[in-house]
Amino acid sequence: YGLHTSSNTGDFYHYYEFVAYGLSSMLIVSGAAFLEKKTGRALNRWLVMLGAASFSIYLTHYLVLSILTKLIQAAGNSSAGFQTVGMLLACLMAVLIGGIVHFSVEKRLATVFRKRLTYKRA
Repeated sequence: YGLHTSSNTGDFYHYYEFVAYGLSSMLIVSGAAFLEKKTGRALNRWLVMLGAASFSIYLTHYLVLSILTKLIQAAGNSSAGFQTVGMLLACLMAVLIGGIVHFSVEKRLATVFRKRLTYKRA
């Protein structure tokens, strides 16, 4: 079926990963797409906005998570609860900062380039 994992823990784990992650993800995305097609509108405006900002989130998340992870470690509290909450907040901050970059930089650049790169007939 073409799915390959980097772990060599045996065939059972390989199929488990495929079923647990691959098929369940496919069913979630398919269900959302069919529901959107049936109702004729998007499921949620926030999800559409998150999808629009996904490239900016992709570009900024590594930097944001790296900085915030170092800040969490520098806080000196090594309890599992503190680190879990800290990383959840760091992930939320990465998405928020990516969204800010999307609206403040990416959309403006797209508008500027769209105006400059459009073909004008004589």
